Amino acid sequence: MPEPWDPPPLPKRGNKSCRALYEAIGRALSTWEELETVLAGLYAALCGHSQFDPAANDGYGKELNFRSRLAALERAGCRYFMKNPDQTLEGELAWVIRNSAGYSQRRNDVAHGVVRLLDPRQGTLTSGPTHWCLVPPHFRGTKFSTPRTPVYILTSREINGFATAFWPIYRRVHALAHIVELPAYALRRKSFPPPPWLHSYRRRRRVRRLGRRAYRRSGDRRPWRREARRSARETKNAGPRNRPAF
Repeated sequence: MPEPWDPPPLPKRGNKSCRALYEAIGRALSTWEELETVLAGLYAALCGHSQFDPAANDGYGKELNFRSRLAALERAGCRYFMKNPDQTLEGELAWVIRNSAGYSQRRNDVAHGVVRLLDPRQGTLTSGPTHWCLVPPHFRGTKFSTPRTPVYILTSREINGFATAFWPIYRRVHALAHIVELPAYALRRKSFPPPPWLHSYRRRRRVRRLGRRAYRRSGDRRPWRREARRSARETKNAGPRNRPAF
């Protein structure tokens, strides 16, 4: 049965500009690091510390390989659920570990790929002119089915799809960390450091809310037009000496 993190099929055409491709690469890698931050918080919570305990977070990050960090997280989960048995939370942790391990392969493809200008005449793209794509480097022979055919070819569409798929894992890890964290730490901390994207989201909501309030107070679909009409009326009614010089 195919998994959601399986390599996507080879695209028919690439990106016309390398700029969109580089933006997608940066977005995907940054989103993955956001996922790693909440995984570190979950590890700390499973060890009986606050999610933001520096020593516990360093204990998660001391392993240089992601598979080793996931193994440490799984061991911490086993110790936690031996003391606090809960089949639902244990299944949630198993889902997190399985999906994180699966999507880590796609993250590695993005992080260790190179941007190249491909020509359909080489047999890698099926249609379209010469386009930009992300392919594995030539020295990684396991990533090539033939000497000139890479196993994966990624465009901004596939890479942005990876970044979008990282966020559901992030949200479930974040919720699980809050559940298993000791109440003493959760109650002592009034708020948690939100991810960067949350600030812009809250700002947009605040602007929309304030805009609706101004709309209800004004009774006009465009309050600034009403102010402009009033200003023009006052200028017209002013005498020659009081009229502005502009």
